[in-house]
Amino acid sequence: MVESVHKLGEGTFSEVFGCVSDTGTQLAVKVIPIEGDQLYNDERQTTYEEVLTEMVITKELSQLEAQENASHFTENFLQIHRVTLAQGEYPVFLLKSWDSYAKTHVVENDRPDSFPAEQLYVVMAVENAGSAVESYQFSSVEEAVSVVGQVAGALAVGETALEMEHRDLHLSNILVRKTKQKSFTFRLDNQGFSLPSHGVKATVVDYTLSRVKQDECVSYHDLEQLPWLFEGRGDLQFDVYRDMRKITGGQWEKYHPSTNVMWLAFLATKLSDRALQLRSTARRSWRAALRPIARRISTYPSAHDAFVHLFSSDN
Repeated sequence: MVESVHKLGEGTFSEVFGCVSDTGTQLAVKVIPIEGDQLYNDERQTTYEEVLTEMVITKELSQLEAQENASHFTENFLQIHRVTLAQGEYPVFLLKSWDSYAKTHVVENDRPDSFPAEQLYVVMAVENAGSAVESYQFSSVEEAVSVVGQVAGALAVGETALEMEHRDLHLSNILVRKTKQKSFTFRLDNQGFSLPSHGVKATVVDYTLSRVKQDECVSYHDLEQLPWLFEGRGDLQFDVYRDMRKITGGQWEKYHPSTNVMWLAFLATKLSDRALQLRSTARRSWRAALRPIARRISTYPSAHDAFVHLFSSDN
């Protein structure tokens, strides 16, 4: 397994590595330093309570793929394989992987080489769902539209089943890979919908800042504890955080599905901007397909409504 390890990317409070399990399964392994006194990326480390919230949310969303005939179903959230607690200095083989990644990618996280021997980590192994949408090379505009639709469908199921908000759905948190599956099924309150894949599968990942409600228990992250999140400039992503804050009024435990709409419109807008990289003839068709979607998404109050009206066909 060690020989196959390579860094896939990074989260705000974690590193993500890829590897192949002993059974041949492609995995993504998220390493989260917790409960230490040492700052990580100039911020305090994640607490037990915060990482438990993420694990609960990951498990709940993973279970939405349990039964296709269930009242709520989607296969566009991550499948969780294992969660463990580790202790010690950062392994040398992971640092080598980190360095190799840094040679070819822009890195924002601190190099994790200064953690002490008593440092604790939560290590979460999930399916490796492909490449971040920001770097994925689309073959057609139909693929891009399908990705937006699949993300809308996943969020719609999450809303209906769990009052779910993602709250951090930037382009690194949507993974894309090729698939031979012709279409995807989404079930919302026992009603089935189908969406053509056009040869790609999108998976929504990283629920660190997400919110869900199971029975009467709300799991969420108080984003007021992350003031720097609202201070960024230079990209539409940072505007979305500030817009979320306006909508919620800083009351992050409450349910505001319009935050999902903001991120869907962000995704469609960003994919529309990909047209600038294309030849003039392809550029027109790309924008003609995606710009109207971005505008129309913003008119709906929830991902559920956007998905049902813009992307789905009844089963």
